[in-house]
Amino acid sequence: MPPGARPIGEVRPVRRWFSFESTWEFEVDRGWHDYAPSVRGTLKPDFELASVSTSGLTFVRQLPGDYHSLRITVVSGGLPLRVRVVFEARPS
Repeated sequence: MPPGARPIGEVRPVRRWFSFESTWEFEVDRGWHDYAPSVRGTLKPDFELASVSTSGLTFVRQLPGDYHSLRITVVSGGLPLRVRVVFEARPS
């Protein structure tokens, strides 16, 4: 979560036979058009941007034997911005 973000609810990890997924939500005092570029800059060294829309970003990372995806979706636009993040790890 970015500095100053407020968590909403609990982190929900789910372990499946060959994958792991974790979902969390938080609010930030920035709009999507300010928040999205900062996330892209923060994740860029480790994750590749796979898709962009007006309501979300998807990043992926391929490691030896593993595939990671990070989906960031706008739950509620405006201020504060509410965002849902889903991280998934599975064998590649």
